[in-house]
Amino acid sequence: MDWFEEIRRFTRNMMRELDEIFNDELLTEPSYEKPFVYGYTVFIGPNGVPVIREFGTPLKTRGYRPGRGRYEPYHDVLVDKEKGLVTITVEIPGVDKQDITVKVEGNNIRIKGSTKGREFEKIIPLNSEIDKESIKATYKNGILEITAKIQTADSDSREIKVE
Repeated sequence: MDWFEEIRRFTRNMMRELDEIFNDELLTEPSYEKPFVYGYTVFIGPNGVPVIREFGTPLKTRGYRPGRGRYEPYHDVLVDKEKGLVTITVEIPGVDKQDITVKVEGNNIRIKGSTKGREFEKIIPLNSEIDKESIKATYKNGILEITAKIQTADSDSREIKVE
């Protein structure tokens, strides 16, 4: 399948899901006590193929209802092979740093937490092996930044202190 057809298929699905949200949820049962965030990011991957990722409140079509339950925060992963660093940036405004848990699980980073009745969780797969002992996480002004050195690593899990 050519990637133009993939984008057309993705766009049709996205429009169907957005129609369902606006027609079923937002118009018939408005609930504004919790934020509703939903979106897509589209970028060209390292192999030249477009990558499409969802973020935000899970959709009803996936068994969730907008404004309730967990949401997936927006994130970006930058790999700088020249400096040997992986930097993950995650947007989680309105959360205190003590309410954030960051763990390394195999070749994934799991970010989890809650605040004021909102829960969030994001599992970010890493395409590079990282040195688990070099991981640092800082949180400032709603932005969590996780950095790690690229290296072949063992498969142990450990929790990372958020500064």
